[in-house]
Amino acid sequence: MEHTDDLLPWTIPHPIHVDLARSFGDSGMRDLLRELDKTLIGVETVNSLIRQIAALLLVDRARRR
Repeated sequence: MEHTDDLLPWTIPHPIHVDLARSFGDSGMRDLLRELDKTLIGVETVNSLIRQIAALLLVDRARRR
């Protein structure tokens, strides 16, 4: 069986370091999410969903860079 790693489209030739914590801090999401926590008191399901979406957007942004 031949080695096919070089044919995979998602293979990165050199590892890339992505600091998601820094990206999160730089994005301003932390302040926005804190404000939503204060505003949407008692709506934990909505807060959780917003945090999940924010995390996905952060990863998507990192991938595009």
